[in-house]
Amino acid sequence: MPKYLKPSGILGYITVNTFKRSVNARNLRDFFETNLFDIKILDFGSSQVFANKSTYTCIIFIEKEQCQHVKYLKTTVKNLLDNKKKQFDRVNYNLLNTKKGWILNKPKILETIHKIEKTGIPLGDKFPIKNGLATLSNDVFIFKPVDEDEDYFYHQKGSISVWGQDFQESKK
Repeated sequence: MPKYLKPSGILGYITVNTFKRSVNARNLRDFFETNLFDIKILDFGSSQVFANKSTYTCIIFIEKEQCQHVKYLKTTVKNLLDNKKKQFDRVNYNLLNTKKGWILNKPKILETIHKIEKTGIPLGDKFPIKNGLATLSNDVFIFKPVDEDEDYFYHQKGSISVWGQDFQESKK
């Protein structure tokens, strides 16, 4: 617990990165936000950190000092080990939603998301939704992520044999 840290102490732990959005982690997010802990998150996204383990990992560093924002860096093991200074993005606690989950990203992306969310009336406020929506376009909304870099997420297109060729062309 951060309250047991010495004034200059740092608590670090490895955990799944899904705590940012998981319903089960609402109390943890609320705890961080209520206490305004100085948090740094190294998020490895979908890259696998541990051999033979399929898990989505992040490392969290917590300092006892209070801070108005969460410091966030999405990275890979390779990028982390390149010995270059890392620039964390800062996300103000007041922009984070403890109940719905934290969206951590670059400030400009978050600003765009907030503008979109504040535009118009949410569908759920206009109409009662009890069973979800069916678009019958699963290939548009459900995809298999296969890679990501600083700018893009890549997903499988069509069959594996066709994807290999399409994917390689898209990376050029």
